[in-house]
Amino acid sequence: MTRSKTPDEHTQVFLRQQNRLRSIAYRILGNLQEAEEIVQEVYIQWHEISCKEKVKSPGALLTTLTTRRSLDLMKSAAKQRESYR
Repeated sequence: MTRSKTPDEHTQVFLRQQNRLRSIAYRILGNLQEAEEIVQEVYIQWHEISCKEKVKSPGALLTTLTTRRSLDLMKSAAKQRESYR
């Protein structure tokens, strides 16, 4: 019988926020697949940040990262639609 490895503290912090982050990205983008991609990108960025320094308010940081990435993607898509016209 193999035992699964328990996620480290930083991963656990992210996992507790993951559903909320997906919900935020989905409300902004209106597309579940894009919302999932944003959350994955935020997860990678979260580990890069958390390895370097202690974050005082992880929920706020994760929310900000998710919102900014979602808005950037939405703006990029709008610009692409304009350039096709």
